[in-house]
Amino acid sequence: MTTAIFPSLLHKDPRYYQKGKGSFAGRAYHGVNWLFVTRTDSGQDRFNISESLGNAVAAAVYNVYHPEKDRTASRNASTFGFLILWDGRSNELKEFWPDIRSKVFHKDTP
Repeated sequence: MTTAIFPSLLHKDPRYYQKGKGSFAGRAYHGVNWLFVTRTDSGQDRFNISESLGNAVAAAVYNVYHPEKDRTASRNASTFGFLILWDGRSNELKEFWPDIRSKVFHKDTP
């Protein structure tokens, strides 16, 4: 939903663009900020509606698999929150993995 369907329909670029240089705080902010900002097909930065809408739909679909008494707004909201949190964690890993790989495993980035 967040990396294929909605980005295609809304003409957004779902790829994460690594900052790669700068302070730890600046790079960490970049990773979190990319949850809310994305590029359009024309290269402009815009609100990342694909991320929000895609995760909301995914949370709603996930909610359908639970018994009817467990299908609550609270469960849906917490699932949505965890999906956003997971995507943020993924962005941070994408941002810092080359540094971790180089310093911990002593391997250069290809």
